[in-house]
This record gives sequence, C-alpha cells and structure tokens, in this order.
Amino acid sequence: IIERRKREGTIIRLITKEELESIYIPKPEEETLLDLLETREILEVNVVKLVVERASKEEINELEKILEWMKKDSEDLTKFSNTDIIFHITLARISQNQVIANIIHSLRKRMQNLQSRTLETLRIFEIIDEHQKIVDAIKSRNSEEAQKFMKYHLEKVKFALQKLKVRH
Repeated sequence: IIERRKREGTIIRLITKEELESIYIPKPEEETLLDLLETREILEVNVVKLVVERASKEEINELEKILEWMKKDSEDLTKFSNTDIIFHITLARISQNQVIANIIHSLRKRMQNLQSRTLETLRIFEIIDEHQKIVDAIKSRNSEEAQKFMKYHLEKVKFALQKLKVRH
C-alpha cells in the first residue's frame, strides 16, 4: 500500500491481513445483480428443500393463495413484482430457518431492483407457471423436484438479465 506521511514523504508498506479483508472493490450494477442471483440460488434452492420437509398444510395453502394473487396482479407489473417477492420471502419464512429468512428479506430492495430491470410482461405467465411447479413439488413433498424448479426459475431470471446486458 502506498501511504503518505507528514515529514516522511510517500512510502510503500506491507498490507495487513485485516486491511486486505476490508478492501471493497465496487462492481458494475449488472455484475452485482448476477451476484445477487448467484446468492439467491445458493439460498433459495436449499430453502425449498427445507420447506418440503417443514411446511404445514396451512403454509402450503398460503403459498397457493400467493399464486392466486400473482394471477390477479398479472395486469400490473408493480403489483406483480411485489407479490413475486412476497412469494420468495414467504418460502424463506416457511423454511423455519430465521437466519435464511432474514437474509432473503434483507435482499428485498435488491430483488426489486433486479425485477425492475428484467421483468417483462411476456414472462409473467411463465413466472406463475414456474412458481406453480415449485408449490406442486412442495405439496407432493418432493424436494428434488422443488429444488430443480427453483433452480430453473432463477436461471430464467439470470438469462433475462444477461439478455438485457447484451442489448446495451
């Protein structure tokens, strides 16, 4: 690290481990959004596994109710986006892992930013279908299917982001 000291001039000194750990290099927004998707995949694919194991019938009914709201909100992108995020936050809550639920809830604003960039009217019914498949797998207590459909859903969002990046 280059350091300026009064009366000593500019010197080069070794960097400490603590200083190295605290260095933050900002990334372009598209890369940050890809990081968000990578983080969501790590968390949410495992969240649905926990949901399959832990969800009560009432909680599964709650997910189905959110799907109905999504269908009803399909004409309004803002409402649909909020309901979509509620779906993901509800899955995290139903996982009964408070740390994961808090992390996913803390990502809400970033998720809204991602959706404002990638959500297209044409994808709304695909998203509803993807969510329906996740809920159906949860209802049938099939964690492999639930994980597969969540991964697929997040990969579609990633594809939409990458497609957007190519256009610019």
